[in-house]
Amino acid sequence: MAAGHAGPDPVGHDGHMKHRYRPDIRDLDEWMQRLSPVQQARAKSILAEARPRIRALRRRIQNKMVELESLNYDRATSPETLPRLGRELQLLRDELRAELLYMDDRMLREVGVSLGPPVTRGCRMGHTRLPDLEEEE
Repeated sequence: MAAGHAGPDPVGHDGHMKHRYRPDIRDLDEWMQRLSPVQQARAKSILAEARPRIRALRRRIQNKMVELESLNYDRATSPETLPRLGRELQLLRDELRAELLYMDDRMLREVGVSLGPPVTRGCRMGHTRLPDLEEEE
């Protein structure tokens, strides 16, 4: 987790933490509605800045997965190829995670709320509140 991220406190014992993560919100529009107009504008700006980098990384991950899958049962594939592609895929996954954590850290610093830690599904990760990050606004 990024520095300062202690994780969600769903009970809300700490006044700061209960506003930091809102585990009941699963929809970006609903989440945005709970922000002030100034916070909404800043959050939209941060998302717009992050969106191209996240899209590019997800595309690269998808391409790498297709390449890996296509060689998986090919007997002509050299023994070094699959592990190399697997490592490359792990590096891309780590880049995506770092980008998502950076975006979350900016949200916390600049907007005052957090999207929460990325939901990990191997190379398919994101924030629960950002299911539409791939879509155009």
